[in-house]
Amino acid sequence: MKAFICFLVLFWYFNVVQAQQIYSPNNDSIEITENIIVQLLAENDQSSNFMIWVRDTVAKHKHEYHSETIVVLNGKAKMYFNDDEFIIAEKDVVFIPKNTWHAVKVISDEPLQVMSIQAPRFNKRDRVFFKEE
Repeated sequence: MKAFICFLVLFWYFNVVQAQQIYSPNNDSIEITENIIVQLLAENDQSSNFMIWVRDTVAKHKHEYHSETIVVLNGKAKMYFNDDEFIIAEKDVVFIPKNTWHAVKVISDEPLQVMSIQAPRFNKRDRVFFKEE
């Protein structure tokens, strides 16, 4: 019985206590360009989580090995999704499967702010930009 209780305590500790992690991004986790600001919030082998601000556009690209879910927190944009286009705005959630061409054009006065959850962990080499032929 003691062994079973020890097992339950250890199971609880490693699956509940250790699973709850709080991350505090620092300035080292921020990538800034004239058009886009990307702040790493948290990552592990299974996923990467970013806060992203877009002032104007995100060029047409795809991710060959991971999917992406974006949650729009502020702003409004036209999203290009393969051959479709639609408007995204605050509270919208968009799932982008791997190998899906996508791009964004901001249409609001303020930057588009999204939380991006990418799985598995984001690797810059996985981002392939579209080349006109």
